[in-house]
Order: sequence, then C-alpha cells, then structure tokens
Amino acid sequence: MAEDEQQPQFKVKELVEVAARTHPGFNFQGGTARISKVRDERVEDGGPMKDGSESRTTGYTYDVKYVIGGSERRVDAQHITSKVLATRQELGEQRQEEAQRKKIERERAEAEARRLEAERAERKRMARAELAKRREAKAAKKPAQKRRKVLPVVDEKTAVDAEPTTTQDDTPPEPARAESDEIRWLRDILIDRVPRTDAPDELALEDVVATVLAASDAPPALAEAVGCKRDVVTSLLSQLDAANFIMFVDATIFLV
Repeated sequence: MAEDEQQPQFKVKELVEVAARTHPGFNFQGGTARISKVRDERVEDGGPMKDGSESRTTGYTYDVKYVIGGSERRVDAQHITSKVLATRQELGEQRQEEAQRKKIERERAEAEARRLEAERAERKRMARAELAKRREAKAAKKPAQKRRKVLPVVDEKTAVDAEPTTTQDDTPPEPARAESDEIRWLRDILIDRVPRTDAPDELALEDVVATVLAASDAPPALAEAVGCKRDVVTSLLSQLDAANFIMFVDATIFLV
C-alpha cells in the first residue's frame, strides 16, 4: 500500500468513470461520476473499505456523485478511471470496431461482386452456346445456291441439234415476309449505329434504347410514340427476337 503518496490522482469536480463492483452485501453499479471529495486516509483512516476493495491502493479515497443520480463514499483509486482517458480508449475501440466493420462489409461486397460476375459469365457462356445453335439453325434454313452448270463449247449446228441439257425451275420463289418500316429501321440501327462494348455482336439494351431515342430519322410510329417510345422499342425487339434476328440475355442483345 503506497500510503506515502504525496498527491491524489483525481481532483474535486473531475469527471471520472467508476467501475461496477460486486461485494458481499453490496452491489456497486458504477458509471460516470464527478469527484465530490478527496479523503486523505493517511490523516484520518476510515477503517476497512466497503467498496469491494480488500485494502487501499493509495493513501487517498474518493467520494463520488454519479451523473445519473446517487453517490458513493470512499471509493478506492483502483476502481476509478479518468473520463478523459476512458473516452480516448473508447474512441480507439470504436475506431477499431468501425474499421473492422468496414473491412467485413468490403470483403462481403467483394465476394458478392465476384459471385455475381461468375454467374454473369456463366450465363453469357450459355448464351454463346445457344447463339451458336441458333446461327446454325438459321444457316440451315437458307436455300442452297445452285451451282451454274458449265456447258461444253459446241459449234452452231451441234447446238441446234442438241437436246436441252438443263431444265428450268419454274417453281416461284417463296415470297419474302413483309417487314414493317419500324422493324426494318430498327434492324439497321442495331447493325450500324449502336455502340459495341465487349464484342461486335453484343449490344447493351440501354445503348439500343438510348440510340433510338436520340435518332432523328425514326419512322412515324416511333416518332409519334412520345412518352412510351421505350415500350415500343422493347416490343419491336421482341419481334426481332421471335424472327431469330437477335437474342436477349440479361439486358444484352446478341445479333444472330
């Protein structure tokens, strides 16, 4: 016991933090308080401690008055911490907790971003596989071009007497499906005007809509669709998708 201490650790009216203590017959809640009196136990020994201390650690004890109400007498110095010091410690702990919380949130966000990117890449891979199938099916539907038959060189008499070696196909060609002006115009927009980002055959839906909205040569049906032009564009894109000219995946348009 350092009863030869010359100066008390705390001063009257100083804001302090008193620790909570449990002692047989007593339950000290502690809390924020102000020093109301400094007792020099070297001059006047108050006897056994009643604040849970087995003995005094210094030659002084302190009476405190709690901010939320109540008071306590003869509190030993070991249970008192300067509020300034306590506040610094609390601020340090708060900063560490905040830094740790931000780190956890950042790591969680990065993990979520990696997961979403992996899922997007997988969807894109599957879309590419589907796109290849649709392109093969589209190519298979195109009529094969007939090779021109090269006739042998003959003289005039032989040509007159020779029987025809080729037959003319009188089957009329299948009439082309009529396209609306809006569909034809939008198809040209997709091919020539919409900016590309990842690949020449990939278009972002937002880029398509922005290009259409900014165009000054839109057909009348689109030009007059003020306020709902985006819906009209989406409807036209759906028609192109059904016609196997484009394919939608995750707000991305693939040219088939």
